[in-house]
Amino acid sequence: KDLIKSIDLYKKIITRSDGSPLIGKAYRNLGIIYLFHLKNKDEKAAYGFFEKGAFLNDPYCLFRIALAYRDGKCGFKQDIHKSLELFNKIEKLDYDSNKQIIAYGYLYRCIGETYSSSDYGIEDWETALKYYEKGASMNDSFCLLIIGSTFLDGEFGYKKNPEKAIAFFKKALKAGEDDKAVLSTIYANLGDAYLYDINEPKIALKYYEKGASLDNFHSLCEIAKTYGEGVGHIRNLAKSLEFYKKAEEYLLLYKDNLLHCENYDVLTFYSKFGDFYRDSLNDTISAYKCYEKGASLNDPACLLRLAIAYLSGGYGYEYSFEKGNSI
Repeated sequence: KDLIKSIDLYKKIITRSDGSPLIGKAYRNLGIIYLFHLKNKDEKAAYGFFEKGAFLNDPYCLFRIALAYRDGKCGFKQDIHKSLELFNKIEKLDYDSNKQIIAYGYLYRCIGETYSSSDYGIEDWETALKYYEKGASMNDSFCLLIIGSTFLDGEFGYKKNPEKAIAFFKKALKAGEDDKAVLSTIYANLGDAYLYDINEPKIALKYYEKGASLDNFHSLCEIAKTYGEGVGHIRNLAKSLEFYKKAEEYLLLYKDNLLHCENYDVLTFYSKFGDFYRDSLNDTISAYKCYEKGASLNDPACLLRLAIAYLSGGYGYEYSFEKGNSI
């Protein structure tokens, strides 16, 4: 590729004044070259081209600028309403003419996220789900995951239907997904559906193992739990301890940036890990070390265990009414 010649050609096209649709395409391609193909990428110049292309209703340029406004990046001050305005402009363009230029399933994913995520201050799930449904109909894996999750949990007006949820999750896997967090969550949700709704723990474990291989914290916790309780297979305390320790490694390493884990998993992790040490391995010293860590995260179960330990003077704790009562 001769990028210099391409840049010169596109710059000649944008000087035209005949309103040709090629002008918008030229701005799009210039932006792509400056952002992705130059040895020293020039983000500022790239988004300058995208902004001019968006003014001419080029769908790719509109999408780039919409995301920039939504996330407050690439030199754009965050403006959610401006972002939604640009997203809606893309929707109004002719689908057949632009489906090769922009992935509409991904467009609907992004609009759905804008309405649903607390990051953007709207949190309108009713509207978000309309877009997720559109994205799911176009085989976007994240949209399929969201719709599957609503059927699994029976939320937002969707009647609980584990079989339907599983069908959506499996369709999401077939759609293909590069995002590690999304893929690992699909596996984790399949594990939950098979374990807690379909009562097929062996199948659930296979999906949890796939999720765990992608650093999914919830999957690691569920594997530790199933080995510890012997659910669906021979009880293996050594394996359970191994996965509890792996989960703790991820918890300590990533803290608030764990891949798609529920806050509940983080909050209750140390009470479960401590109970495993106490009840399965008869190791109260390690158990109460876990409870102390859980108490620092305000896990009610861990706080209660420490309070009892101080008030009773047991488990290696010196009696202290003041400490026990304050907890």
